[in-house]
Amino acid sequence: MIPVRFIPVFIGIIGFGTSLNDKCSNVVRNGNFEEGTKDWKFIGQNTGLLLISSDRIPRPKSKQPIPKQQEQKENERDSSIHHGSALSTAQRDQWYHGMSQELQIDCLTQNQYYEVSMNVMILDYAGKPVICDPFQYHFDPSTSTTCPTLALQLESKDNQLKSIPIGNPIGPWNPTEWNEVYGIFQATPFFFQQKRVEMYVTNAPVGHNEVIDNVIIKPISTSTVGLRTCSMELVKNGDAETKDARFWYLKGDASTYGTLEIILTSTPGSSNKSNNDSKEPFTNHAFYHYGNRKNKWNGMWQKLDQDCLGIGSKWKISLYIKILNKKREEIWCDTKKRACPEITFESITIRGTVTENLRNLIKKPWENLQNLVTKPWVQGEWNRFETEFTMTEAHKKLDETWFYVSNIEPGHGYIIDNISMVPIMY
Repeated sequence: MIPVRFIPVFIGIIGFGTSLNDKCSNVVRNGNFEEGTKDWKFIGQNTGLLLISSDRIPRPKSKQPIPKQQEQKENERDSSIHHGSALSTAQRDQWYHGMSQELQIDCLTQNQYYEVSMNVMILDYAGKPVICDPFQYHFDPSTSTTCPTLALQLESKDNQLKSIPIGNPIGPWNPTEWNEVYGIFQATPFFFQQKRVEMYVTNAPVGHNEVIDNVIIKPISTSTVGLRTCSMELVKNGDAETKDARFWYLKGDASTYGTLEIILTSTPGSSNKSNNDSKEPFTNHAFYHYGNRKNKWNGMWQKLDQDCLGIGSKWKISLYIKILNKKREEIWCDTKKRACPEITFESITIRGTVTENLRNLIKKPWENLQNLVTKPWVQGEWNRFETEFTMTEAHKKLDETWFYVSNIEPGHGYIIDNISMVPIMY
């Protein structure tokens, strides 16, 4: 079994597919476990499967009153979750052990794109909820904070195995509630050349059980979140209006990058005023990155769709941002001394040995881009950031291109909203 490194897959809006019969409306059979464990099996000799009541999963109630808006959010989430049975592993001796199902290949259409979603929790062997870190991009099986993900295992006619990631955990992670795994993948011709295509849940820490519900694989639609739109907008979920941080990671590792939350912009201390005269409306939610940030470059991090980034293409990046000190007080920065937030672009190739990867990381091209808005920073208000990026051959020749928020003092936090990247010359 080879390690699976999970990355978001961004796709183009092409052919929303032919109509499917009821059998194939969800490629996953018995995805809500109304028929018990029918159609499900497991990877790992001792893994086993348990059917449990999803209503019996421990969810300690907060001793604090729930704000009305938060209560509405919880009710909306609860209404979308099936309150019947859920499927749990019984034991997991390896990180890749978990429940699995052989897909109905006749339910897939060649070159069609599919949307993947799944509710998930982690429980220890005593049945207590376990937290994981969905903001860690690089998978490390030696850590105890990896999150469950969804993958396909393809077995060729000569019995060779290949793993393809199709769903990633969405942060922030709540250990006592259902969390979501989400993704998009394309059923390429390669799928139909295989002897077997099996979906499996993987990557949770060894010695902990995966619990899942509402497993869905269905053709994309106009309501699918994360469809590629090269000519309009390259950033996915730039305004947090999904009420989560899907498609976002934090650069660094868990000991250095702090934490990321979704907040209401109307909470105390925020303002819809801006140092820019733009009439652009503000959304209801924003990202709040704070905590034990040890480096200026520990920032929100998103992988871009390189297929959209042609050599010589030019892009405008814009956002609104506030900076907070360790006491969570909004503060000022000096734009004349390069002490304010920047956006950094970097490209990398990760493959081969550890030495080869380190060499690639050391030689990677990166660009630190400053704010082109010349107005002074205004403490306590939204400050608009604008800059431009040109895709170069040095970036393009590597496998992945990312951008992240940078140049914010260690220990400081920031609130950020309306992150956008649109083409100037595409």
